[in-house]
Amino acid sequence: METEQLDIHNFDHKNDLLKKRVVNDASLLPSNKKYILDFINFCEAKGNRPATINKDLHSLWYVGRHLKKDFKKCVKEDMVKVCGAIEGQKDKKGKP
Repeated sequence: METEQLDIHNFDHKNDLLKKRVVNDASLLPSNKKYILDFINFCEAKGNRPATINKDLHSLWYVGRHLKKDFKKCVKEDMVKVCGAIEGQKDKKGKP
């Protein structure tokens, strides 16, 4: 028996806002916007929890803003550069 979980963090609303941010973000390539939104639609159809979708959506948005390259054309070195940039931005608590 599966119980419905109470969304005390209002992830559905947060996800809607993040989707709008992705759509309206001029620093994201149009192709990457499509990839991100298609992936999120797939996750929703698959039944992923709103909290999981929120983390995935935020991570893809953040990487897309820093990558400046089509996701499907990036190589390992591109991702290493993005990860290095993220590591370089962390504060004392380890958060970017």
